[in-house]
Amino acid sequence: MKSLRMEKRYPFIIAAICGAGSWLCRLEMEANAAQTLAATVSLGAITSGFVGTSLSILTSLNSPIMQRIRATPYIVILKQYLGWSVLAGIVLSVISIAGLFFNFPDEPLFVAAWISTLAFCVCCLYRLCRTMLEVFADRENVPHRG
Repeated sequence: MKSLRMEKRYPFIIAAICGAGSWLCRLEMEANAAQTLAATVSLGAITSGFVGTSLSILTSLNSPIMQRIRATPYIVILKQYLGWSVLAGIVLSVISIAGLFFNFPDEPLFVAAWISTLAFCVCCLYRLCRTMLEVFADRENVPHRG
């Protein structure tokens, strides 16, 4: 249970560390900040769309693996991981759009928020991918070769 508690919290912890570190170091974006922010808007939007589609596909699957998962409390955790990943992508896009329109890249507080959100998004996606690979690597349903 302790590892599950840590698994749920580490994206928040890493995001806070990254944001605080960039704030303390007074990091600023370079001259091509507009291009970086525009790319991050696309990254966040694509991520949210992909994970949102995965959520709808996952909830509609009626495979033996999904039936077993639905019978456990872990389906709630899996849906939370999917939801946090979608939300992280949306927030990353919104912060990047704000930086583009209001010319915030010179502000250390904006950079700290952007880095923190980017770290949170990456950690949520990593956690989701790792969890999904464990779920679908169920060896009982894999046909044996030989």
